[in-house]
Amino acid sequence: MRAINRKVLRDLSGLRGQLLAIALVVGSGVGLFLTMQTCLHSLQGAQQSYYNRERFGDVFASLVRAPEHVADQLRAIPGVHTVQTRVVAQATLDIPEFTQAVSGRLASIPDQGRASVNALRLRSGRLPTPGRSDEVVVNEGFAEAHELVLGTEIGAVIDGKHQQLLVVGTGLSPEFIYVLGPGSIFPDDLLYGILWMRRAALGPAFDMEGAFNDVSMRLIRGTRVEGVIRRVDDILDRYGGRGAYGRQDQQSHLFLSSELQQLRTFGMMVPIMFLLAAAFLLNVVVGRIIAGQRGQIASLKALGYHDSEVGLHYAKLICIVVAAGYAVGLALAIWMGSVMIEMYGRYYRLPDLQFDMGFANAIQVGLICAVSAAAGTWAAIRRTVSLPPAEAMHPESPAIYRRTILERLGLTRLVPASVAMILRE
Repeated sequence: MRAINRKVLRDLSGLRGQLLAIALVVGSGVGLFLTMQTCLHSLQGAQQSYYNRERFGDVFASLVRAPEHVADQLRAIPGVHTVQTRVVAQATLDIPEFTQAVSGRLASIPDQGRASVNALRLRSGRLPTPGRSDEVVVNEGFAEAHELVLGTEIGAVIDGKHQQLLVVGTGLSPEFIYVLGPGSIFPDDLLYGILWMRRAALGPAFDMEGAFNDVSMRLIRGTRVEGVIRRVDDILDRYGGRGAYGRQDQQSHLFLSSELQQLRTFGMMVPIMFLLAAAFLLNVVVGRIIAGQRGQIASLKALGYHDSEVGLHYAKLICIVVAAGYAVGLALAIWMGSVMIEMYGRYYRLPDLQFDMGFANAIQVGLICAVSAAAGTWAAIRRTVSLPPAEAMHPESPAIYRRTILERLGLTRLVPASVAMILRE
């Protein structure tokens, strides 16, 4: 091993406390950046995959009651690709061995086949048998919260009548990724659930045979949503329309989109602060190392080491510190990312949500680390390698202090002399 390489090891040992602190700061920045980016990447991927597979709607509307033939008028609106009507109602639920009041949302599913918009994805069990009015599929979160198994009976007050319902399956729907009860801010699967029933079973209970009170639509790509919403409102107004709205205002999608936006913001701001702090610390530490090793630098040059070799020596020192910080950050991101994805899975019911760091994210943060390290140390290393041996033998010249803006404005009497010294420094 060359002598200059042994010097790298000695410097690492002698400055291990300072260098370890810098590595931990770098690791914190790397870990936060990768964690945020991984969560963002995983949530976005799971969201788009789920929306596409289950055909999440673009326009939604609720109303009092409209005959089924009105759906043909909605399909005739320019830009509308698919229309799915259904019956939706609220019900009071009676859960075995649970004393608190529980409410639920009843939503119909087609008697045959899957819905063309906002399709139900089964997670366990089966769909209700056509012709049976007592079978339901409940949302997965509600079933888990109450430990409902297939075959469990739950009571429900439907349109003022008490009825026993048999749980035959659990499922998810893209419009209920984030399930909120009426007037709630946070989801509570213990107090609010979603129940799906066949259209022929739910319709007659609310005098909706051959009619609907809720509709979802998918649009042709490139269609202006605002124009479709106006036409939908015009058609449904006479049937008690409550105002159509686009996907961006759909409750579940709105909450998930807000979370993604927060991840984008914090995923850039917080890690950048850590990496800027790391660059500053590297600049300070390298500057102090160089100031204390001017004699050694002069000796190295006198012994024939080129400027590039001396600069490379300090660059190796920084690379080892940054590499150690990067490794710590990767480990931190894997742990934090897994924990956060598991936490998101409790609130956002995305069936395809998995921890996926992504090779591109790891490379990106590695490049950011390299740039921040170079920015923090380039000037100090460059200034050192340009010193002639004779000049390097002398101590560093004292810093040149100039009058601060307070002194130039004649405001020095407002601050103590110690504060003025700090500002000059």
